[in-house]
Amino acid sequence: MATERDIESDVTLEIDGDLLSPSQLAKAITAFSALLNSAHRKYDEKSSVKWGIQVSKGSNLFAYIPKSQVNPHAIALVAEGLHSLDRQAQAPEGYDEPMMYNLQSLCEIVRNTKKQNTTVRVWFNKKPISISAKIKGNVDSALEGAFTEYGAVEGKLLVLDSEDSPEFVLIEPLNSTRIICTAAEREVFDTAYKLYEQRVEAEGMIKFSGSGVPYAIRVEKIYPIVPTQGASDYKMTRGILEKYV
Repeated sequence: MATERDIESDVTLEIDGDLLSPSQLAKAITAFSALLNSAHRKYDEKSSVKWGIQVSKGSNLFAYIPKSQVNPHAIALVAEGLHSLDRQAQAPEGYDEPMMYNLQSLCEIVRNTKKQNTTVRVWFNKKPISISAKIKGNVDSALEGAFTEYGAVEGKLLVLDSEDSPEFVLIEPLNSTRIICTAAEREVFDTAYKLYEQRVEAEGMIKFSGSGVPYAIRVEKIYPIVPTQGASDYKMTRGILEKYV
């Protein structure tokens, strides 16, 4: 395991133990950066840090080098949430569904069995936090009842991020819920790019929280929502059924 002297950046992911497959390693690196960026968007809806990854002091340390400004409050939110989840099976204050599911993806790398032993630690400002089996279990318990199904969501399209896996965000109009959208194909993202800041409908596999609220979708199709031409102003319809009730 690494010591403070081995850490060369303010944000580092440490994976130790048995060898991981390429897909497992990619999943861990992507999940951690997604967790960091989900936290940043809590403070600025359009904020998304561009991260570079540098292998440091051996292949088990992955230093996250920011290419844009890092919000220290977002980093503190992630760290405090991990400490909270080490104590109780409840979503920490400030953690929304995307953050919890990003963390769950990172936790899936952790193994402590006779056949495989893999440990994960994250370092913030040279202070380590272990992604323990207890955190993993508490995250799973907090997310119990979540489900996935095919469908459609609508909202205003914001926050385009074309690096790595292309993503954007929909703001659902009724409750101002943020829905993280991952483009299934590059063409989907190219269409979304042309619809920036417009109301759209996105179709694909939707992830719902345990309370039935959509929080993410893998978008296969996306369409603009075109206002009906010639529709009466809503104020003109007031009292139209008054004589019938």
